[in-house]
Amino acid sequence: NELLFTLRQTYAEYLRASEELSLHEEHAHLVSDLYELAQVSYGQNQASASALHETRVALGKLHGDIAMIEADVARARVRLNLLSGRAPDAALGPAISPPEVNTPTNRERAVRAQAVARLREREAEREVSRLVTRRPEWMLGLDYMAMPSDGEYARYGAMLSMTMPWFASSLTSRARRAESELEAERAERASVELAVRMEVEEARVELTQARRSVELVEREWLGHAREAYEVERDAWKSGRSDAQRVLSRLDALLEARMALVRAQRDVRVK
Repeated sequence: NELLFTLRQTYAEYLRASEELSLHEEHAHLVSDLYELAQVSYGQNQASASALHETRVALGKLHGDIAMIEADVARARVRLNLLSGRAPDAALGPAISPPEVNTPTNRERAVRAQAVARLREREAEREVSRLVTRRPEWMLGLDYMAMPSDGEYARYGAMLSMTMPWFASSLTSRARRAESELEAERAERASVELAVRMEVEEARVELTQARRSVELVEREWLGHAREAYEVERDAWKSGRSDAQRVLSRLDALLEARMALVRAQRDVRVK
């Protein structure tokens, strides 16, 4: 179902944007804490004015990113509502991961079922045409006539007729056309099944790769990025680092968390 597929993709975009918005708001809070720390350190002559400016600029950039992501969330919400037959500004519940209802196996079953239904319809039409061209139609008629003027009160008659479909060119042409349509439907079904199998196998490969990407980001990237940020932040608090290096580590952490959100989104839509 194309509508269901579009709805699912739109919801995945809404979920992705909502998660990215939450991440940016959380990181804005972290940068705000860093800015307050820079203010205190600057007042105690333990930080330079550049530290203040760098953290303030980083906070402003995050606020700008948040505004753009909020627009993405709003657009996805409008699309979801319209696709669901709701008012564009209707409120949505919290964004949660949807169940897997459009798996490759389910799609394969649906397409095959449609092809089989069309093929059975053609087979039924072919059978009707075959019967029409091979079986004659019989008609039996009985007549009764009242004729008092001839001195006879009634006459009776009977009539038996039979069609001869073997000599009807139009019926023969109809049967040939039904047979041709059936063969074309069989060929189309084979083509559709091949295309679906290819699509399913490609989807399985993409899904496997998407899941592996999630695993790699979680195991190889995210944990190290979080640890690097925490170490650099603690070093800055003790005067062994500076704001620029802390913000750089924080940007790397945000990038890793965003990569995880997008990889998870790819898993949902495969």
